[in-house]
Amino acid sequence: MRLSAVCDHLDFSKQTVGQWINRGIFKVDQETKPGSARQLTFKDAMRLAILTKAANANLPLNEVHSHLNHLTALKDQKAFLVITDALLELVPATERGGKGSKRGDGVKVYQEGALTSDVIKASELADHLSSPNHTIALVVCLDTVEAEIKSFWR
Repeated sequence: MRLSAVCDHLDFSKQTVGQWINRGIFKVDQETKPGSARQLTFKDAMRLAILTKAANANLPLNEVHSHLNHLTALKDQKAFLVITDALLELVPATERGGKGSKRGDGVKVYQEGALTSDVIKASELADHLSSPNHTIALVVCLDTVEAEIKSFWR
């Protein structure tokens, strides 16, 4: 389907998406031949829909886009893409041959702009979101995005 048609359905600027493509923020599966309209695959449209939601949430798109490359659906339950800030642990150095450090021994810090993502089952979503390892989250129901794309896909 043409990029312009997908942008119209998502109510998002084709020019903005063109800028994302030029900056490497949004990559399409198929190269466009010079002089022809840019075509998107269904998977491209899914990634674009999620990227527009991230843009509307003011998330750093240069960080978010890499989390959209491995979207998977789940057969038994709804699937949610959860993108969160990353809590990093700085583990203290130990002397060679000394007692090593274990997870939990270090200092936990947030690195600005560092994000992590997971595809989570609906039954595990509340536990995942209540984890003390992150303070913000963008949660996108992949089934809802898929239904949105299917509603206009030809």
